[in-house]
Amino acid sequence: LYFRGAAMLSILHRFESLRQPRGDSVPVARLRTAWENVEAFDTQMSNWERLGDFELHDVEEYALDDVFETLVPESVAALQYRPVRCAVTIHDEARFADLIGVPVEDVARQCFSCRIDGELILSPEGALIAAELMCRRDPQPVLDLVIAEEADAREKCRHGRYWGGSKIHGRDRSDPQFEWQVYLESTRPRLELLRQWCGFRAVTADERRRAAEDEARRLDLLLVRAIEALPETQSALANSLRREHELERITPARVRPQVDRPPRPDEMPVREIKVRSRRWW
Repeated sequence: LYFRGAAMLSILHRFESLRQPRGDSVPVARLRTAWENVEAFDTQMSNWERLGDFELHDVEEYALDDVFETLVPESVAALQYRPVRCAVTIHDEARFADLIGVPVEDVARQCFSCRIDGELILSPEGALIAAELMCRRDPQPVLDLVIAEEADAREKCRHGRYWGGSKIHGRDRSDPQFEWQVYLESTRPRLELLRQWCGFRAVTADERRRAAEDEARRLDLLLVRAIEALPETQSALANSLRREHELERITPARVRPQVDRPPRPDEMPVREIKVRSRRWW
């Protein structure tokens, strides 16, 4: 009975200890900030949560990567991936304003933005707005990237892609059908979005320029083939066409209208006209 009573007292003592409030000691290494900075820390975490409220599609994220890697130096601004994907941290607001063509405050007013550690941070929505402004201001590098990726995708859809020494599913090269599906679902929507950001006029002007260059090259090769196909009996004609083709070629240095000064009176040619004299009587 004595031992049973002692056991019951021990159990009751444990229940009483559980009912009493306890204070856990948290190591300093586990604290995210000092206790006097709790309010500022909570405000900062709330800002990060609001920055992550706007969700992007995968195609938009990849397009943002292309624009910022092509047009934005790392010393000016950078895309963040933690704790919020595709938030923009602006290091140099003056140079960033030159890239987008408008004051940074105009973009910040159209989306949620905040300052953390003295740097302005735009939400992913602001990243989309800034990317479109940059593409409209300087579209040519982005359009060059689009053309290069489309040429690369065409080769992959024809012949597949080499895995670079490794094998996937026992093969060192992907299937063209797989590459075509990737192009339809991911590559083409991303490239079309980049074209949309650049604007219709920039895309049309770039396509006209590329078409003119390709057509000039095609006609140049066709003329060379025609000259080489002339028979030996017409060698004089072939040499004349070949010389005219080289000397009168239109190049970027000669495409502008040539402006010459007007000739002086002593430089003007003199023409002598013989007329018959007439008697008036």
